[in-house]
Amino acid sequence: MVKEKTEILLIGGGIAGCIAAISLIDRYQVTLVDKLLAPIERIGESLAPASQRILKELDLLEGLENQIGTLYHKNIGMQSYWGSDQVHVVDHLRNPDGFVKNLDRKAFETYLRKTAEARGVHCLWNTKLYSSTYVDSLWKVQVRTNDDSLQIHSISADFVIDASGRQAHFAKSLGIKRIIEDKLVACWVTLPNTKTNTMSTISASENGWWYSAVVPDNKRVVAFHTDSDLVAKNELKTTESFLKLAESNPAILELLQGTKKTPLPFKVLLRLTPPN
Repeated sequence: MVKEKTEILLIGGGIAGCIAAISLIDRYQVTLVDKLLAPIERIGESLAPASQRILKELDLLEGLENQIGTLYHKNIGMQSYWGSDQVHVVDHLRNPDGFVKNLDRKAFETYLRKTAEARGVHCLWNTKLYSSTYVDSLWKVQVRTNDDSLQIHSISADFVIDASGRQAHFAKSLGIKRIIEDKLVACWVTLPNTKTNTMSTISASENGWWYSAVVPDNKRVVAFHTDSDLVAKNELKTTESFLKLAESNPAILELLQGTKKTPLPFKVLLRLTPPN
């Protein structure tokens, strides 16, 4: 068992966890734990213009902008079909914070991880929360590696930040119950982009709403948001059934035209994320 001491322990090394660690490392000793050895493909690719203020404050913006074309590309605006067949365009040409950045989410998380490590954050990747107790005004947290060694780190921390997202690993380990307000699900695929118009698209439908954005490597994300009881489960089970449902929306159908004739240079991803 490895015993360690830190001031702030962060559970979860995604965007929120890394940003928190980077913002705190100048003043505190910070340890960051994540169960994944490396980031994986996931949805969440649009970085709002105002977020650039935070990135600049944390000295992250220049490093990000140096990787335009690979880590992100500029998005000049959104075309919206909401309650009407007529398109409504919201552009960012006059936004004082600039354009939306459409990210390669996996690459962006890798960039944040490397920056956190470079700035002195003690990072434990491929490591899961095992147990925690609060004794003598200190958190006693045990984490365990996911590899064959199953090495246990016993970490004493003044504060713990749960940045593990909707899984809420630390909060649930304390018996804190999740309050469910809505049974929203998000289902998405990544496909080759075949359009020259790279603005994002949002379109309302009878049972939810569709969203699409173009990300680096000329990939297109297509996502559908709905309540789990509004759409038949068989329509969201496979990539083929999901794309068939997508084609029922005129705005999304137009974006998908030509896709079937294009060989897929990468794996198509389908994710259904019901509430726990």
